[in-house]
Amino acid sequence: MSVSFPPDHPIWQYPKGSRAPQVQNWVELGRRIETILQSLEKRVLNLEQLLSDKQQQLDRIEALLNSINGHLTRKDVDTNGDDRQQSPKPRNRPRAAQFLKAFDD
Repeated sequence: MSVSFPPDHPIWQYPKGSRAPQVQNWVELGRRIETILQSLEKRVLNLEQLLSDKQQQLDRIEALLNSINGHLTRKDVDTNGDDRQQSPKPRNRPRAAQFLKAFDD
């Protein structure tokens, strides 16, 4: 392979006869760096996908919480007579089950 360099390139600081091996070393180093950068790019894309998936799960949880908060009011909660909330009435239990499903992968 024939390569030309400008007169002020650092390769000219090397003695004659050692320039070609030095250029080969630089080319190999560049190839390795490119391989590493491609691997890092793939990892970043995978992390972005995982974060996106987690964000979607959080969005589902938030929507379910808003739904539960909107439907689970004091009239929907059993009390023991002294206005202490006990447990959701049976008709609201499916919403609780739906909420817990949001944590499944």
